[in-house]
Amino acid sequence: MDAMNTFFSSRLVVKADGRVESDSMRAAYLSWCETEGRAALSPKAFNVWMRTRKRLDLRHKTVDGVTTYAWFGVSLRDDEPTS
Repeated sequence: MDAMNTFFSSRLVVKADGRVESDSMRAAYLSWCETEGRAALSPKAFNVWMRTRKRLDLRHKTVDGVTTYAWFGVSLRDDEPTS
């Protein structure tokens, strides 16, 4: 199993109503990479992998001029740290 699939299966769960802020997702991924002694993908490569291999949707929302991004269709596992 490749590293990204291992990260996905150990830290994430697919949920139709799931939503993870992109900053939280990145923090979880970087934490996992550090714990596992793996080199992290660039943010762009990570996003491409999530969109193409897992078919997840990264959406943005702007409130009061502040844009935030979140992954939809997935949640962080409750038993894993996010940072």
